Amino acid sequence: MAATKVPCAICRKPARARKPSFGNHHHFDCVECGTFEVSEAFIAEARSQPISARRRALQNAVTRARYGDTPFVTTYDLP
Repeated sequence: MAATKVPCAICRKPARARKPSFGNHHHFDCVECGTFEVSEAFIAEARSQPISARRRALQNAVTRARYGDTPFVTTYDLP
Protein backbone atom coordinates (compact mmCIF):
# COMPACT_ATOMS: atom_id res chain seq x y z
CA MET A 1 0.00 0.00 0.00
CA ALA A 2 2.26 2.76 -1.31
CA ALA A 3 1.38 6.40 -0.70
CA THR A 4 0.98 8.68 -3.69
CA LYS A 5 0.61 12.46 -3.93
CA VAL A 6 -2.93 13.43 -4.86
CA PRO A 7 -5.32 16.29 -4.12
CA CYS A 8 -6.90 15.99 -0.66
CA ALA A 9 -10.52 14.79 -0.83
CA ILE A 10 -11.54 17.70 1.44
CA CYS A 11 -9.42 20.80 0.71
CA ARG A 12 -7.95 19.79 -2.71
CA LYS A 13 -4.40 20.75 -1.58
CA PRO A 14 -1.57 18.23 -2.12
CA ALA A 15 -1.81 15.25 0.23
CA ARG A 16 -0.53 11.71 0.50
CA ALA A 17 -3.06 8.97 -0.11
CA ARG A 18 -3.02 5.21 -0.18
CA LYS A 19 -5.62 2.60 -1.00
CA PRO A 20 -5.63 -0.51 1.16
CA SER A 21 -5.39 -3.87 -0.55
CA PHE A 22 -9.05 -4.50 0.32
CA GLY A 23 -12.12 -2.34 0.79
CA ASN A 24 -13.58 0.63 -1.04
CA HIS A 25 -11.85 3.45 0.80
CA HIS A 26 -8.71 5.61 0.73
CA HIS A 27 -6.46 6.81 3.56
CA PHE A 28 -5.37 10.49 3.38
CA ASP A 29 -2.62 12.39 5.20
CA CYS A 30 -3.12 16.11 4.59
CA VAL A 31 -1.18 18.95 6.22
CA GLU A 32 -4.35 21.06 6.49
CA CYS A 33 -7.06 18.42 7.14
CA GLY A 34 -5.09 15.80 9.07
CA THR A 35 -5.33 12.03 8.80
CA PHE A 36 -8.63 10.48 7.74
CA GLU A 37 -10.19 7.85 5.51
CA VAL A 38 -12.91 8.34 2.92
CA SER A 39 -15.17 5.99 1.01
CA GLU A 40 -14.91 5.90 -2.78
CA ALA A 41 -18.57 6.96 -2.90
CA PHE A 42 -17.69 10.08 -0.89
CA ILE A 43 -14.88 10.94 -3.31
CA ALA A 44 -17.27 10.67 -6.26
CA GLU A 45 -20.01 12.71 -4.55
CA ALA A 46 -17.66 15.31 -3.03
CA ARG A 47 -16.46 16.46 -6.45
CA SER A 48 -19.70 18.39 -6.87
CA GLN A 49 -19.84 19.72 -3.29
CA PRO A 50 -18.44 23.08 -2.09
CA ILE A 51 -15.48 23.03 0.27
CA SER A 52 -17.72 24.07 3.18
CA ALA A 53 -19.78 20.88 2.76
CA ARG A 54 -16.65 18.72 2.49
CA ARG A 55 -15.18 20.30 5.64
CA ARG A 56 -18.46 19.78 7.49
CA ALA A 57 -18.47 16.12 6.41
CA LEU A 58 -14.93 15.67 7.80
CA GLN A 59 -15.93 17.35 11.06
CA ASN A 60 -18.94 15.03 11.35
CA ALA A 61 -16.64 12.03 10.91
CA VAL A 62 -14.16 13.39 13.48
CA THR A 63 -16.98 13.90 15.98
CA ARG A 64 -18.28 10.37 15.39
CA ALA A 65 -14.87 8.63 15.59
CA ARG A 66 -13.89 6.98 18.84
CA TYR A 67 -10.88 8.41 20.64
CA GLY A 68 -7.73 7.22 18.87
CA ASP A 69 -9.54 5.94 15.75
CA THR A 70 -9.03 7.41 12.29
CA PRO A 71 -12.12 9.36 11.17
CA PHE A 72 -13.94 7.68 8.26
CA VAL A 73 -15.88 10.06 5.99
CA THR A 74 -18.83 8.70 3.99
CA THR A 75 -21.61 10.22 1.90
CA TYR A 76 -23.81 10.12 5.02
CA ASP A 77 -21.61 12.88 6.46
CA LEU A 78 -22.46 15.31 3.67
CA PRO A 79 -25.11 17.90 4.54
